[in-house]
Amino acid sequence: PGRPPRAGPALLELNLSGNQLCTAGAQALASSFRSSPALTCASSGLRILSLAKCLIGTGGIAALLPALKQCCALSSLDLTSNFLYDEGASAVAPWLAFASPRLEFVSLAFNGIGEEGANALHAAIEAKQTAAPQERSARHVGRDAPHASRLLTANLAGNNWNTRCNTAFFKLADRHGIEIYVRDQRAFNLTTAY
Repeated sequence: PGRPPRAGPALLELNLSGNQLCTAGAQALASSFRSSPALTCASSGLRILSLAKCLIGTGGIAALLPALKQCCALSSLDLTSNFLYDEGASAVAPWLAFASPRLEFVSLAFNGIGEEGANALHAAIEAKQTAAPQERSARHVGRDAPHASRLLTANLAGNNWNTRCNTAFFKLADRHGIEIYVRDQRAFNLTTAY
């Protein structure tokens, strides 16, 4: 008695892929993120979150995004094969641009995203790549301060936008040195995202 409880090992990776979370499961997951400082700590928090094929739609992503803003250590987010469409992609875009300081990999492949969502994601990736070097140079103070990272890989394959959007993503990738996948084939020069 009188001793503080010992903390268990940090949860660095959470893979819930293939579970039928739907909106209710996404809300429950968001609630657990908000109530667990260990998951949201920038130095020892959750780094990899895989929610591929979880039946998450626009309501589920709307529930998750505020909680993901607290996950400062998150470097990889996989939302492959859900039901985000344009509305979900447009909701993810501001988080991707401004609230994901360490994110280096994101997959929004096979989500039925059209031209509107593609434009929002393009602008978000551009903003993240432009802001990261400036934030990195502005020396953050404190143990849990986030350090901005540039996005290294974005898997956007299998969505429903046109060739013009693909061309814009290819130019963005070339300009910033990012690997962006917009076609249905698997990448052959790095480990596949799914």
